Amino acid sequence: MKRYTKRAGILMIVCSVLAIIFWGHRELKKRGAEDQKIYTAFFAAYEEQLSDSNRVQERIAEYTGAKVEMEFASGDEAKDRIRRMIAEKDYPDFLDGGDYLSVFLDAEAFVPIETYLEDYPNIMSFLTEEEWDKLRMEDGHIYFIPQFRSNCSEITEREYRGQAFWIQKAVLEWAGYPRIKTLDQYFKIIEEYQKANPVIEGKRTIGFQILCDSESDFNLDNPPQLLAGYPNDGCAIVDPLTKQAHLYDFISEAKYYYRKLNETYHKGLIFAETFVSSRQEYLDNIQSGCVLGMFEDSFQFKQAQDELYKNWKDERTYVPLALTIDAEEEPHYYSKENINLSNAIGISVNCQDVRGALQFINDLLEPDIMTLRFWGEENVDYHIEKDGRFYRDSRQRENMSSEEWLAGNYCTYLHFPHYDGKLPDGINYVEPKEQTREFNHDLSEYDKSFLSKYDYTTWLSFLNKPAEENTKWFPLSRNILIFSTNSWGSQTENQIEKLHRAWLPKLIMTEPDRFEEMWFKYETIFNKEIDVIKYEQYLTSEVLRICQK
Repeated sequence: MKRYTKRAGILMIVCSVLAIIFWGHRELKKRGAEDQKIYTAFFAAYEEQLSDSNRVQERIAEYTGAKVEMEFASGDEAKDRIRRMIAEKDYPDFLDGGDYLSVFLDAEAFVPIETYLEDYPNIMSFLTEEEWDKLRMEDGHIYFIPQFRSNCSEITEREYRGQAFWIQKAVLEWAGYPRIKTLDQYFKIIEEYQKANPVIEGKRTIGFQILCDSESDFNLDNPPQLLAGYPNDGCAIVDPLTKQAHLYDFISEAKYYYRKLNETYHKGLIFAETFVSSRQEYLDNIQSGCVLGMFEDSFQFKQAQDELYKNWKDERTYVPLALTIDAEEEPHYYSKENINLSNAIGISVNCQDVRGALQFINDLLEPDIMTLRFWGEENVDYHIEKDGRFYRDSRQRENMSSEEWLAGNYCTYLHFPHYDGKLPDGINYVEPKEQTREFNHDLSEYDKSFLSKYDYTTWLSFLNKPAEENTKWFPLSRNILIFSTNSWGSQTENQIEKLHRAWLPKLIMTEPDRFEEMWFKYETIFNKEIDVIKYEQYLTSEVLRICQK
């Protein structure tokens, strides 16, 4: 993006130095098939489709001497699978519990790994000493390794991965490419477009929809903190000066937001069945092209947006907006990537070869294997220019858009530890889509024209400029000590989630003249069931603990 060009030279040097520090390169040699180990893994995540004879997975196995049979489950299916594993004490070698990590911890399903780490330099250098210390549980042990991090201070993303208010490009095009800053402007333009276009390709136009299944409650309760100008700390807003944490459930921006949703619902803009829709129904609506807006993480609807592109409906895809209530309030939606300490993978107590499992993770972080994971094989999946830059030709790019081809030829091991940012050569990016040439090639003519109307070069330009440094605690919800499922903190968190699920839809759907009455009841019951002062004191103590490390 234009605003970062002045620092590009310095950042390239920084990235190169960091890459050398984080990645100690060693020459990889192929290992015999007879020595190949097979590990098993469970991920509480959406499925990464691989065929039984995936070409790149086999190439990785030739160098690492191992491959992994992966099982995926999400939502209620993941909960049921985890319960069965714990009841039967039947665990695969690798475990990723996702949001249920603490359940595995309570079941003592993980092997402590801190005594092994010094023998695996790629794993050891994956985090700083301070970050490893954050992973140490109250018993002194470290049980898991985060799956994602950036090895570079440069902003490398071309597409936004976080939460935002999304709006269909067709709406902005129709309105003359306005710059939308506030919640009121957002819903006003959606309302006007819906009135002018009540039907899209034979389907009734949906102004706004909300995914709030058991895994996506945050789509319903997270917006107030962002609309108030705070970053997405998840569980609370934190005063950066006093470091005091406060719940944002009843700040003025929260009441304003839910009242606005109430008005919008009764105008017919919000999908009437949004609170009882399944994830698939939600995605089907987006894929049909009839949904004008939503608040969401981009990865949650990526599959549906990809289908819109495949069907040449580029104008029905979306851009992110960083909205606030007050136009003068500076938004903080987009932040530089911080390590996420709660998205992590561990080795189970049933693993018969802990050192071999750690060696596999260590090998996956080797530069050559990282290139295999994300770019594939040279001259098969990508080429190298004379200046050392990777690129794909038209056939290779076409392959990357085929799900069938990807299942048989592409293996990122995405839910195992990996870096974003640059490879150690300081030239190429880990993910091809971050490479300028590849990003520009992937843009359709419609998208190029659309970006040019705003004088932007990437989709990130629609958002705020991120702070130079995140706070130490950001995001707080991912950096607090992991609750035991039986702890007071965990029980309080669950109580709050239940109150959100029970009351927020009621507030949105109630008759407008009863909103004040319902809001009062909600606040009264919330304060009766939740010890707000004690919970805020706990969160504040966590902020202070993190700052002292």
